[in-house]
Amino acid sequence: MNRWILQMGFPVVTIDTQTGKITQQHFLLDPDSEVDRPSPYNYEWIVPITWIKSGGAEEMFWLLDKEATNTNMTLGANEWLVANINMRGFYRVNYDSENWERLLAKLSSEHQDIPLINRVQIIDDAFNLARAKMVNTTLALTTTKFLNKEVEYMPWETARRNLNYFFLMFDRSEVYGPMQAYLKKQVTPLFNYFKELTLNWTDIPKKHTDQYNQINAISLACNTGVEGCKELTTGWFREWMKDPAINNINPNLKYTVYCSAIAAGGVDEWDFAWSMYKNATIASEADKLMSALSCTK
Repeated sequence: MNRWILQMGFPVVTIDTQTGKITQQHFLLDPDSEVDRPSPYNYEWIVPITWIKSGGAEEMFWLLDKEATNTNMTLGANEWLVANINMRGFYRVNYDSENWERLLAKLSSEHQDIPLINRVQIIDDAFNLARAKMVNTTLALTTTKFLNKEVEYMPWETARRNLNYFFLMFDRSEVYGPMQAYLKKQVTPLFNYFKELTLNWTDIPKKHTDQYNQINAISLACNTGVEGCKELTTGWFREWMKDPAINNINPNLKYTVYCSAIAAGGVDEWDFAWSMYKNATIASEADKLMSALSCTK
């Protein structure tokens, strides 16, 4: 355990599925940063690599040195490989370009063949590897193409967090508009899924993860202009404006609804939220209203 607790950070493991070669290196989000603290272990770890090949679990491989070879990790014509099953190990995984392409193809055609946690991992690893300049940004963005068929919370939450970074980077550039249009296309099926699941927004999803993902669906849909979303949130908000003493907005959705309604509304919506903030007696409600006031456009 000393290698994991007595030196900074964690490794990125790179697997070449054409040769079976496995290498590790200290993962640095900023590739230009310099590590000025030496390690007695030379920033190498003993890494337990769990992996599946085309959906079938394989025997765990221990990476004991900076590099090794496991010929079982070479792939045939139609095979694909995912390592770090269910993200049990504290490391990122990179692959050769051929395996990345096969994983992207599998996600596009039959994404459920890849375990849920590993769908999350593929997105998160790809975006962080792109920030570290170990893969190109196009590859990272391509890992989100399957989301128009995904309804689980964790892949969407991971994609949302990572895409936020890119939206901030591309804000006020010529790329921002196409990115918004792309995300609108991806989130529309999710918005419609929750519309059906909640019986046209009259019910609450039974699963906790669905309740969380409903927030993502409405927030992203309203931010990207999905048809019917702004009408939905402003409708709920205006019902509250009619009778400030009765707030029937689902507690899970309050911040999302407040933010969307204030962004889509005008002076009346902002002034009402400001009044409710000043009169709020519950700290969490005041926090939601205060944050939502900044959503005005």
